[in-house]
Amino acid sequence: MIRWGFLGCGLVAHDVAEDFALVGEATIHAVAARRIESARAFSQRFGVPVVHDSLDALLADPDIDIVYIATPHHLHRDHCLAALRAGKPTLCEKPFTTDAASAAEVIDAAREQGLFCMEAMWTRFFPAIRRIKALTDAGELGELQWLSADFGYPTWRDPASRFFDPSQAGGALLDRGVYALSLAQHLLGEPEAIATLATHGETGVDEQSACLLRFPNGALAQLGATLNGLTGNTAILTGTKGRLQILEPFYRPERFAIEYASAAEPAGRGGGSRLARHPALKKLRRRLAPVLKARLRGQRYTHRWPGNGYQFEIAEACRCLREGLTESPVMPLADTLAVMRMIDTIRSHWEH
Repeated sequence: MIRWGFLGCGLVAHDVAEDFALVGEATIHAVAARRIESARAFSQRFGVPVVHDSLDALLADPDIDIVYIATPHHLHRDHCLAALRAGKPTLCEKPFTTDAASAAEVIDAAREQGLFCMEAMWTRFFPAIRRIKALTDAGELGELQWLSADFGYPTWRDPASRFFDPSQAGGALLDRGVYALSLAQHLLGEPEAIATLATHGETGVDEQSACLLRFPNGALAQLGATLNGLTGNTAILTGTKGRLQILEPFYRPERFAIEYASAAEPAGRGGGSRLARHPALKKLRRRLAPVLKARLRGQRYTHRWPGNGYQFEIAEACRCLREGLTESPVMPLADTLAVMRMIDTIRSHWEH
């Protein structure tokens, strides 16, 4: 049994804890939080046997095999470094840190210590996303050309909340945009060029943003994130052979569909009847040809799962520990660092 220590017990930590019942080899051994009352309530709800009153006490616990960090974004770097320096393997909530330099610092520490470290980018671990990655790598869509994805829903306007407070690394990009960026990096690689616009609110955080990315093969991605309204929360990936739509919500998907297409042939070739050669019908055929030639056939995929969907990242972390891996091949540290570099580039454009 792999024994986990939880640092932080907010809403996400509660959702993650609920899914431990779905992973047979994992158990929550201990918890610590900024407020001891919160840690005790968490312990009572989930039957966690040990409550620590500080980070240091949690990290000194010899019965903890791995630490899950679920603290606010701006604390991730310091908490990851503390855990790794204490000799604890680490699973850190997204975003891994707030910038690429901090991410590199944590990654270097993990590698120096020879310890497992992974970003809890839960989207990567869902069966649907793993199936999509396998299909696209096998050329099911042909050469990938285009990705569009957006993530947004209305957020209660509290200037002191982690969403709107700059001191807590608030903003749509780190909270929601990171999902689309990670998906783009996973499927298309690291971009060679980025263009972006953002709307900053009264507190100074980016309340919504749009990004256009170009990749070395010429593929483009159009990504959006907002704290202010409900978007489609879907993703569409287009290749030379067809397109794939990840149905709402793309960041924790159960369903996706593929439509296959062939290049439209020029309309009006050949002879045919006098009616078929009528100028009006020829013009109509010419207009409809792309539509008629597209959507030749399609396939729908469903990967349903119980719980909240966090069991897949928990299981992957347990597998890596059991097999002695220091990184997950599903969510390697190089991918985490690449996404943080993308975030740095996006914000640098906003500053100018």
